[in-house]
This record gives sequence, C-alpha cells and structure tokens, in this order.
Amino acid sequence: MKHRYILIPIFTILAIGSTKGQIVIGTDKEPEKFCIVEVESKKGGIRLPRIPDTNKNNMITTHSLTSNPESAGLVIYNSTNNIIEFWDGNKWVALSNKISGANGLTDTNGKELWLGGKLDDNTTVQLNNNELKIQHNPAAKFIINDTMVVVNNKIVDIRVAREFMVNDTVISIKGKYVDMRPAILSINNNTFSMNESGRTRMTGTFQYTDGTQDQGHLLTANNKGDAYWGALRPLGTVKSTSINNNKGFASSTVQVSDGMLELPAGQWLIFAKFNSNMNASLTGMYHWILLSSKTPSQSSYTTISRAGANPEKKTAGTGIKSYATPFILHYVNIKEKTQYIIQAGTSNAGNSATVSETWIGNSYFYALRIDIPTD
Repeated sequence: MKHRYILIPIFTILAIGSTKGQIVIGTDKEPEKFCIVEVESKKGGIRLPRIPDTNKNNMITTHSLTSNPESAGLVIYNSTNNIIEFWDGNKWVALSNKISGANGLTDTNGKELWLGGKLDDNTTVQLNNNELKIQHNPAAKFIINDTMVVVNNKIVDIRVAREFMVNDTVISIKGKYVDMRPAILSINNNTFSMNESGRTRMTGTFQYTDGTQDQGHLLTANNKGDAYWGALRPLGTVKSTSINNNKGFASSTVQVSDGMLELPAGQWLIFAKFNSNMNASLTGMYHWILLSSKTPSQSSYTTISRAGANPEKKTAGTGIKSYATPFILHYVNIKEKTQYIIQAGTSNAGNSATVSETWIGNSYFYALRIDIPTD
C-alpha cells in the first residue's frame, strides 16, 4: 500500500508574520503597531508555564537569573500559590489582587489596608526630627497602651522617663505642659506622679474626694506627702523658754528670760509675761517688759516692743510689797532665723525683782507660728 504525503505550504499556517517581525496568532489580521506578538481568540487564552514554588526559586541559581540582565520580565504561573509572578531582575514579584494586613494594619475587603490592628512584632517609628501629630475634634477619644493614656475614659498613667505629647488634647509630660482641652481630666489609676521641677497650675475648682471630705475639713498631708482630709484646726508651731523668777532689776534693763528664743523665718505671735514686786508703790513708776531681737548678722539685741505695768500693793497697809504683771503680745514676720530675749526694767531705781507668785499667774515666754511652715 502506498502512502501519500501532502506538503502544506508554510504560508498556510495561521501564524501570520509581517515584514516588521510582528506575529499574529489566531487570525490573519494585520498586527497592531504596538504589538510584537498578538493573540486573537474568543474561545481560549494563553497558558503560562506552571511551575511549583520550589522550582521557581531554584531557577534563580540554575539559570543565573540575578546575574543575567536579560532575565527581567520572565513570567510564570506559580502553581503552589496559584498566582502569576514575574522576575524584575532581582526578585520574583507576585501579580495578585489579594491584600493581607499585618503588624498594625487590617485588610478590610481584600483591596484596602486600614490603620488599626495588633502588632505582630516590636515596631519603631523613626520620626527623623519630623513632627508626628495626632489631631481630632474635642469629642473624640484617644487611648494609648502601654504608655498608657486614656483621656475620656479617665486613666492617665505615664511610665517613667517617657516623653509624650498629644495635640490637640494637649499633653506634654517632660515638657511640663498639661492642658486637657475638654476641661475634664479624670484619674483613676491610683497614682499620678509628676517629677519635673516648677509649678503645676490650675484655674477653677480642684476637687479631691476620698470619702472623708466634709465641711470644715482641711486638705493636708503627712510627712510622706500623702494628702488626706483632716479636721480644721489652728496651724501652729510653739517654741518656748522660761522666765527667771528671781532676777533683780533697777533703772537699767536686765535680761530675765532663761536664754533666748530662736525662731525660723515665718509669721509668729510672741507672748511674754513676768511677775515682779518692790517694797513700795510710787506714783508714776512702772515695771517695764521689753522684747528684743537679734539676727545672725547683728552683734547685739535691739528692743522692738515694750509694755509697762504699775506696781500695786496686794493689800492695804504699811510694809506691804507692791506687785506688777507686765506682759507683751507681739506679731513678727521674719525672713531669716532670729533670736529673741525678754528684759525687765523700771522707771525708779528701787528694790525690784521678778518673783514666782501663783496668785497672779505663772510667768511665760513662747511663740506661736501662724503661717504654714515651709521648713
């Protein structure tokens, strides 16, 4: 049996080549000017080589893709991940409409990434001397953990040595400026510490409630600085010394206080009294009590206040001694440590002396501080 072979001329092939080196597959139309290879079909497409992920990566070394500049543009279908990839000259690049969010970003619909989500690793945003500003309207909430700051939901807790600024709320910790724009700052994390020097100022009303607040109570503190509400009472520090009850004096002044009373800077009320007697009561004669002071820069005492009392007999008759009880109440507002003494004197050089007589009260010399001590 004879076999016949028919040779089909090459020009009958469906691939039509132009004189410019262009090729059309699937039709005999002229290729578009912008195409080198053009495929026309309404029934099928082009099937790229299907290469598993492992083989795709092996091609980098097997075919020296990185060192061959002509390799850029190579296209395959990754059969492991079911995506098209192309080689850009350095790495494989996936062509996909699938977007996944990670490390603080969230995939919303497969096409968009939204800010918001959990961090999957330690993350640093390097500002590079540029400003990072978070700005919102007054009604918005702003929360940061683990610094941690919560503005409208009350928790404010700045970890040690952290710098933190928020605008337009506004908070600046190491820069010392704190100003909550909605004018409400609530703290419910038990401790709020500010270690910066300078002042913390507040305009308006400050309210501190711990269950013990009441009318007539005073917000005070213990020696550790812990604030609490205490009963309102006179603020005072008492310093005292005694009076020598057996000191003679005549027309010249004589110190009758036992030593001196040394007071630190502040506002003080000074109280002093002594009892004295003499053999007779002369008309126009007085026993004087004198308060004298001296600062560290002064070498001697200076009289700052004086009061007198006229001696009078205890009972009528001759040979009866006369008694006096001169006293001083004096206010001072001193700026430095100052020493005080009490002196006695008389307008007549008679036989006068300080005495202890309970029937006219005890002698005393003390000071009561009436401001809030800062020492």
